[in-house]
Amino acid sequence: MDFLRRKLSIEPAAPAIIMAFGIFFIGAFEYFTFLNRKDDFFVLLYSVITFIVLFMMILTYSEANKMKELMKQPIRSFALGTWVAALSVFCIVIKMYTETFLPWLQFLTVVNMMFLSCFLFIYLRSFIYLCTTHKTIKVDGIVLLSTVSIQSGVLMIYHMFGSFVLPIFPWMIGLGMGCYMVGFVLIIRSYAKINWTLADDWANTNCIIHGALSITGLAIVMTDAFSFRITFFVWGVTVVFFLFIEGLECARVWKRYKRYRLRHGLFNYHVTQWSRNFTFGMFFAFTYSMYERGFFHSYDAVEIFIAGFLKLWAVVVLCLLIIQTLLFLYGKSATFLKGNIL
Repeated sequence: MDFLRRKLSIEPAAPAIIMAFGIFFIGAFEYFTFLNRKDDFFVLLYSVITFIVLFMMILTYSEANKMKELMKQPIRSFALGTWVAALSVFCIVIKMYTETFLPWLQFLTVVNMMFLSCFLFIYLRSFIYLCTTHKTIKVDGIVLLSTVSIQSGVLMIYHMFGSFVLPIFPWMIGLGMGCYMVGFVLIIRSYAKINWTLADDWANTNCIIHGALSITGLAIVMTDAFSFRITFFVWGVTVVFFLFIEGLECARVWKRYKRYRLRHGLFNYHVTQWSRNFTFGMFFAFTYSMYERGFFHSYDAVEIFIAGFLKLWAVVVLCLLIIQTLLFLYGKSATFLKGNIL
């Protein structure tokens, strides 16, 4: 068993792979008719990928020492949020394409919410430590996975149980927004204190700064937990943050290319890169859900623009997913036999 654990060891943030593919199926997938004709095959393939990743996660972190070590790390422990979010997204995808397994999916929802309840204490402990410590610790967008996991739980409960549990949605969404505000302040404070460069110190996970807002907005739209104005406000803030963060990313790409050239600067695989696929897909899902529910109908020009944007953005989401998959296969082909494949 120890030999197998070493060979199939996996990063705690690896379930972001499940999140990245899942949000594509939830949102942009239906824009591609040539893929829709084989939706059963793609959902089956997605399920196989999910089971492989989850099996490796269980194999790796069922070892008590590894789990304890992860929970003791104030930054890395937030990767636990991908566990909840990945299972949430997976169950939502399966529910969208078949009702056959609904009782099992509802059972998994309860189990996932138990995990989330436990992880909330870990988030709280980590937040308290990061807020009170005098040590210089680099904080990045990974801390906002606390928000992502909570809001993914809202979406999962909504899809599995409908409006039956409506009273809890505003409280859960509010809790997620509270985690976001604390995490965002910690990120700003961290980058203000440390000496950093855009090329080397800007984290891939900082895209979660807008991704966590997107999933919060999607949860608000789906559950009707807050007013029309609040929903529009969240979408507007998300757009501003998206443009700002991804503008920095474009500058970062250029700086890394100049310093490290193409291979090591841009095409060096890391598991955190999947967070960009998830956040881009989530921005699509948030905007699409608002479009479908008539949020832009009062403004004809805006509605026409959003309709065109969604068609373009669906292509962007698919292309980025293909690129990231190829990058993963290329980056890991040489190390497959050495373990740590994800």
